[in-house]
Parts: sequence; structure tokens; C-alpha cells
Amino acid sequence: MFKYGVGGSPFAERNFHPHTTRRFNRRTKEKHMQTEQMQTLEIPLNKLLAWNDNVRVIGVEDGIGELADSIAAVGLLQGLVVKKEPRGKYAVIAGRRRLLALSQLAEHGKVKATMPVPCRIAPKDADLPEISLTENVVRVPMHPADEFEAFQRLINTGKSVADVAARFGVTEAVVLRRIALARVSPKLLSKYRNGELNLELLQAFTLTDDHNAQEEVWNQLQPWDRKPQTVRQMLSAEDIPASDKRVRFVGLDAYESAGGIVRRDLFAEGEAGTYIGDVATLNCLVNEKLQSLAKKVEAEGWKWIEIQPEIEYQGISRYRRVYAPELPLSTEAQAEIAALEQKRDLLTDQLEKQSDVEENAVEEIYQQIDEIDHRVQAIRRNRERAYSDDVKASCGVVVSIGHDGEPAIVCGLLKKEDEKALARPEAAEEETAAAEPEIEREPESTSYSAALVETLTQHKTAAIALELTRHPAIALAAIVHTLMLSEFGPDLHLYRLGTCVQISTRQVNLDSANDSPAFALFEEQKREWLTKLSAAKDELWTWCLKQDQQTLLELLAHCVARTLNAVKSKSDVGTEGSRCQQADALASALGFDMARWFTPTASNFLSRVSKSQIGQALTEAGKPAGAEILKLKKAELVKFAEDEIRATGWLPEPVRISQAANQPELGQ
Repeated sequence: MFKYGVGGSPFAERNFHPHTTRRFNRRTKEKHMQTEQMQTLEIPLNKLLAWNDNVRVIGVEDGIGELADSIAAVGLLQGLVVKKEPRGKYAVIAGRRRLLALSQLAEHGKVKATMPVPCRIAPKDADLPEISLTENVVRVPMHPADEFEAFQRLINTGKSVADVAARFGVTEAVVLRRIALARVSPKLLSKYRNGELNLELLQAFTLTDDHNAQEEVWNQLQPWDRKPQTVRQMLSAEDIPASDKRVRFVGLDAYESAGGIVRRDLFAEGEAGTYIGDVATLNCLVNEKLQSLAKKVEAEGWKWIEIQPEIEYQGISRYRRVYAPELPLSTEAQAEIAALEQKRDLLTDQLEKQSDVEENAVEEIYQQIDEIDHRVQAIRRNRERAYSDDVKASCGVVVSIGHDGEPAIVCGLLKKEDEKALARPEAAEEETAAAEPEIEREPESTSYSAALVETLTQHKTAAIALELTRHPAIALAAIVHTLMLSEFGPDLHLYRLGTCVQISTRQVNLDSANDSPAFALFEEQKREWLTKLSAAKDELWTWCLKQDQQTLLELLAHCVARTLNAVKSKSDVGTEGSRCQQADALASALGFDMARWFTPTASNFLSRVSKSQIGQALTEAGKPAGAEILKLKKAELVKFAEDEIRATGWLPEPVRISQAANQPELGQ
């Protein structure tokens, strides 16, 4: 609660006016009339200075924290009196404590240093010490409730909000807040005067002018639950918040223009304090806009259109979903992507030499790479799609509202009875529409550098290869699968094949994974086989004929494993997608946990990604970091993340084994 006394109430921090006291001598009255003629304007907080000749010397900073809290809650209730200083500055003649409180709020980040402060400029011939003395002596502290009711009486006399705001050097928003507080039930205002509820709680009751509703809520509150958020929830239980997707869909301005009732919490910011009270008007506007959208879609030639204000995904799942094929990128888009990728390669080369680059410069390079990747993804994700007339003639559309209030138009829904009419949909991708419409979008790729992806997939290749040596039967299936595709692929109309098992004795380069435990064990196996074979190196065919089937299968598994290639290289073109997809299918068949063979550390991952990517990794690992942690220096953040992630089993995307790759699509 506020403490009262001379200078004790934050509402006593004001310029005097005729209603404050009768103790005016003639000269003081004349001075007051003069100050009323002062020019009023808003001055940025950082342009205001303390006046060295202020008559108040003792106790200037007493209660500044309380005053700052009051200003943060209800705004600056009274402007300042200032005089011009050189270089665009202004010295505060009256309102020094308010200046100190505002400066404290700015230091704590609660207001901007450039916030406009209502001020009146003292005339050049003004008696400045007298103004300062009057500010500190000729006043009687008022209770805030008296202040609110006094402002309400001014409005009742016919003065406008703008007039009152100009008269007292405050903003219109401050006047509206005071008036709203004055309209709270007299019973609650009485309790406020007696200290039974504080100002913040009183503010919550301004959400309605219905005194009976206010008093009923107060009577229902438990003593331990007398909180502003509880009051607001109870008073707005029947209303719709402005953040509702339907309100965003039609627009708050359109709703108000149609005569819809709006209630605003003057002490809340943005949508959080705005409520819709006329559900019928809102629903009418929603239906009108959906009907308008449906007419535009219908003109495109679709067989049927259905309007669903709330998408029924269970109902949509009954249809098959035909996706429109993407149109080729324009020449301009292709040129932009090529330029961006060239710039990215140059930046990546710089990172490879980061040992002699300052930490801030390294982070800046990562930031630039992030921006490039996001731009490239946006270009590819937003490429146009187009349905053929045949598809439109057989399929339908659902028009609805998305979760963000934007129109959601789900196209290409094919009913079972229309499937025959569309024997082979021209849209290449077709699947059951059991998910949300966003499944049309391409998944965003991980924005790691090509060099890092190559290193990570070398670790992955080493791990899959080692596990393959332990499963001869799967190795046999893998080699047969590769030979089969090579021999019969063209006859089966399977082209552009990419297989992870290469019929070759040449092993893929895994130098970047030489610190991997899987790589070490793999090489140890090779040395063991060499020891066995060296004794029969001149008669290897005979040696093979003498071995039992299990030995030959184990040797086959090792040799097949050495041909494995699941590495994503920047130089790959054409078939690397199906090759890596097949590698995931092979790894899934082996049934092992990749986290056994790879743990993200500073050297193999964390020091090679940006701070924002480290933050994303922590979040995915279930260890979200706060803003303070993400502000750490790069080296400190890397060490923190390494410790946090170590036992979680989290893996970067290029190292993960996709469980959806059991039947890899090899293309046609």
C-alpha cells in the first residue's frame, strides 16, 4: 500500500493547481495563472536533466522505487515543468522525483529512454525558484481515489478528455484510466481507501462498468485468490478475446464498424485487454467473409466447395489428398539462389579457417549463413503450384480459418466416388489428408554448413558400417539388393538409382570421423581380418573354399560394410537423396541406437554452429536455455550446451536415422 504524508504519495508528485489548497497569496495566484499559459509539449526522457537549483535537497530519493512502481502501473499522472538548456536539453524545474522515477524505469528496461514525457516550458521571465518552492510546499497530498473522482467530475461538467489532458499536462490515455477507476463500484473504492485492496487489483475491476458484477466477483473471491488475473478471468468469462482466430480473421475494425460491442481493459496492452461481447455479430461477419472466399475459389473450376469455420480434420481424412505439382522456379529465382549459395560457400570457407578469426566475427558469419539459408528456403518453399483443369473438375476444396486467423484453403480433396474419373491424378504426390493443411509445405532443412553435414554423415556412415559387420544376413540382403537393382533396374523402369552399398573395393573417405568409436572398432576389425588372410595371401581362393559358411558371411559383411556410403557431400548431385534414404532403411533394419556411437561435443558439432543453432539444439534436447544463457560468449555457451546435451541422447538431424525409411523410394 502507498504511504501518505508530505511527498509520500506518488499522486502527490504533481504540479499544483487551484483545487489543491486555499493557501495561495495573491502573488502565488498570479504565478499559477502564468504557468497555465506555459507551452505544453512532449520531450524525450533522455533529453531531460535535473535542475541543480531545486529547492528540495533532503529526501529527494526517498520512496522513488514506490513512485516508479506507481508510474509503471498507471502512467505518469502529472507532467513536468522545464526550462530550455543548451544543445537541445531541458532542466526539470518541477517534477525532479518524477524524473528520477522515470530514469529508474528506463534503467530497468520498463520504459524506453526515448519515451515522450509531457512537459510545460517555463517562460524566460518566470521565477524558477518560486515554481520549485510551490511544487514542494504549496500542496496537500490527495488519496488516489479522490484523484480519480475529481477527474470524473471534470468530465461530468462537460469538459472533453482532450481538454482535461491538456490542462494537466498528461496523455488522454492517463485521463481515460483515471475515469475508468472512478467508475468502479463505490463499495470497492471504499475498500480501496481502507486498504482492503490495492491499486493493481482495483484496475482489474474496470473491465466492466456493472457495479453489481464487480461486487459479485469481489464477494466470490477467496482471500488467498484476490489477484488481478483472477478478477479479469471472472469478468470476461462470457466474452471472446481479441486474440481469437475468428476476430483476427474478420478484423477488429470491421467488427466494430458492424456495431459489435468491444470491451477494453485500459490497463492491459494490445489484444490481451480487448474482448468481444457480441458473438452473433462476429459469427455473421465470419460467415460473410468465408462465403466471399468460397465464391472466389469456386470460380477456379473446382467440383465442390465446402465451408468449415473450424476445420474438421477427422472429416477431411475421409478424402484422398491430391497435391499440385510445383512449377519450375523462375529464372530470377534460380539466379538469386545461385548467388546466395555462392556467397554461403565463401562464408563456409572462412569458417573452416576460423582459428585466426575473432569470436564476434565467427558469430557474425554464422548469422549471415542463417539469413542466407532462410532466404533460400523461403524461395523454394513459396514456389508456385498449379492444379490442372482435370484435377479441379474431380476434386474439391474446404474453405476455413487457420489457427493464426488467416484464410485456410485446403485444395485437392478427392472423394472415393470421383477416383475413377481421375484414374491417374496429375499431381505427383497423393496421400490421405489426415494431417493439417500445412503438410503441403516442404520441411525446412537444417541450416548446417555443407562441410559440417559431410562430417556428421561420415560419423553416421562409420556407425552403420560397424553395425552391418555384426549382421551377415542383412549384409547379404544389402549386396543382393544392390546387384539386383544394377541388373534388373532398367527392366523394372527404375532409373536414377542411388544405392548406399557400392559394388567396389573403394571405401568412402571417413577421415573426419577418425575420432569416432565406431570408426576405431571398424578399423580394428580390418586388422583382425588382415591377420587371418595374410597367412594365405597366395592361395586366397583355396582359403575361401575351405571356410565354413558362417566365416564367409562374416567376411562378406565386413567387405560390404566397407563399401557403405551414407555421406552427404557438397559435390553430390542427382542420386544422393535416394542413397541416403536407403542408408536410413538399412540402419533401421539393423535396429541400433545411433546415440551409442555419436554424442555432440564442442569439437565435432557445437563449436561449428551458431549460437542460435545451439539454442535450438538445447530446446530439442529438452534443455531449453533462457535469454541470459544465450547471451554467454560462444565458448562458454558451447561448454554449457555440451554438458547439458551429453546425457539426453539428442542428435543433430544429419546423424539421425529416419524410422520412416523402411521402404525407400528410389524414383522413376
